[in-house]
Amino acid sequence: MVALVLAVLALPVRADVVFLKNGNRMEGVVEKETADEVVIDLGPGTTSLPRRSVSRVDITASGADCA
Repeated sequence: MVALVLAVLALPVRADVVFLKNGNRMEGVVEKETADEVVIDLGPGTTSLPRRSVSRVDITASGADCA
């Protein structure tokens, strides 16, 4: 059981950041980007943001993508 917990904790985690024009930011996994919206999975749920409210999106590569 302890080995399973340690294995899960060792998995690489991707954390993208969506910066909003109002100064706030959201961290999660960006699932979709279009000209009209950015969809981000925040863990407990998914949020769709109008692109006009987003100043920038930083996509972070996971450990698997970097290998």
